[in-house]
Amino acid sequence: MQIQPPSTPESTHIAPPILVFNKDLFFGVTIANTLRTLGYAPQTVRSAASLATALAGHPEAALVI
Repeated sequence: MQIQPPSTPESTHIAPPILVFNKDLFFGVTIANTLRTLGYAPQTVRSAASLATALAGHPEAALVI
């Protein structure tokens, strides 16, 4: 499966967030940097409670990693 970047950076459409559930700092930075390069705005969470809160606040999340 290949991740497709948002349509165009100039558009007014904002891509849905991608939630990254990760406790490893170095691996999380790699994932977040890759997603930013592709035009997404990742939100990193470090606990199950934080993930539940993030999902409640962003029901339109495109992906949870």
